[in-house]
Amino acid sequence: MTKLLKVTKVSGLQQDKRAKDFKIINLETATHSYVPDSETGEMIKVRVPRLSGTITRWKESYLDNKMEYMYDAIEGEQVPGDIVTRKVHPYDIDDKTVITYTTPVLGMTNEPDFEAKIMQAFRQAGHQLPEDPYVADSSEHKANSTSEDDSSSIDTPRVEASQDETDAVEETAEINDELEF
Repeated sequence: MTKLLKVTKVSGLQQDKRAKDFKIINLETATHSYVPDSETGEMIKVRVPRLSGTITRWKESYLDNKMEYMYDAIEGEQVPGDIVTRKVHPYDIDDKTVITYTTPVLGMTNEPDFEAKIMQAFRQAGHQLPEDPYVADSSEHKANSTSEDDSSSIDTPRVEASQDETDAVEETAEINDELEF
């Protein structure tokens, strides 16, 4: 069974520095889950911590000028997905170096391609997962490597990002950096 996220807030219309319209969508996980009882095997309802995150959605995508999925989200609706935390390449917040990032990932969590959607969501938020072979610029990764014997320095296939893709990632990362969680 797939996990669901609830839309808890949709911002008003905003514009980025290139005058493109966007909205910020707040999403939350459920506050309960069903797990098998260890003694009876019966499915029981248990409390779980609520996780939340935001996504930025453009009225016209930088990639194809079409409205992005969830731009027209409505408070209270539920969509398939999860809030995912993963280790990423180190980055700085204020004077602190951080090695994890959390972001909503939309999609059917029980489908085989959900892991690819996780990588894509992190990439779109401006954070590369160490296992992600598709990186627009591998020089930052190499500069952040802390070990000379780092197995991630093995040559992996690289895909060059178009300027529009790079602009969209930078714009999303800038907006995410301004948000407070």
